Amino acid sequence: MTPRFMDGRPLTATERRVLDELCKTGASNAELAEALCVAMQTIKFHLTHAMRKSGQTTRTGLALWWIREGRWPFLVEQDEASEEEFDAILEAA
Repeated sequence: MTPRFMDGRPLTATERRVLDELCKTGASNAELAEALCVAMQTIKFHLTHAMRKSGQTTRTGLALWWIREGRWPFLVEQDEASEEEFDAILEAA
């Protein structure tokens, strides 16, 4: 599945890596920076650009967009949530 980008530009490899980590851990910007060994300002920079490209205005919206577009490689474990529960979470956002 190819993500739909509002401004026509695809995400960079670093933006994708930040989004993957955000979706995997739900970490704060400071925690993402530590996990990815970069400055917190770098995380903010990449998240802001990813938001602009995706048309999202929040971190949560951005993470949900990434998951909905089928780009997040880490799936919820089956025993953590049923498919219906997962769909309900996505629908509610």
